[in-house]
Amino acid sequence: MAAPLDALLTRLTTEAETQDAGVRRAAREEADALVRNARAGAERTLAARLAAQEEALRAEGRRTLERVRQQDRRTLLELRHEAIDAILTRVAALLPDATSDSRYTARLGAELAEAAGLLGGPGLLRVTPALCEAARATVPPTIPVQGDPGISGFILESSDGRLTIDGTLTARLRRLRPELMIAAARALEQAG
Repeated sequence: MAAPLDALLTRLTTEAETQDAGVRRAAREEADALVRNARAGAERTLAARLAAQEEALRAEGRRTLERVRQQDRRTLLELRHEAIDAILTRVAALLPDATSDSRYTARLGAELAEAAGLLGGPGLLRVTPALCEAARATVPPTIPVQGDPGISGFILESSDGRLTIDGTLTARLRRLRPELMIAAARALEQAG
């Protein structure tokens, strides 16, 4: 009886070992598949995170570049503004000499006559001292002429103080400043 029992035991052991090997192989295959899936998922997650970080870094780079460009434009505009201010300051310094220029004195009579016509009555005309004689020859006697070394050009005021016509070159420069700034900016842009 021992022999059939030994044979049965051997057969059961062999079947158990075969079944155990199959279960282990299936478990190993299942574990390998789980590991492959986990690795693939981790790689996808990592790739997605890296792509998101790369896009975030690129976006930050674009923002930084735009900020730098804006700062450069601001600096350029400030430098242009300073250059234009320097030009206009130099022009303003030349204004006193401009009143003795023949082109200015040639137009002065017509300008004074027009200003006196706008005034329409008595007043006071203050002019650059060198222009007193030319001014007296142009305006009516109801408007006395007074030399004023503090101005370049003329200022005509009504007797009642209600109307002032500022024909100084400083006032003209102030009125022309926006146009001059545009012209100077264009010239600077073309030059540089």
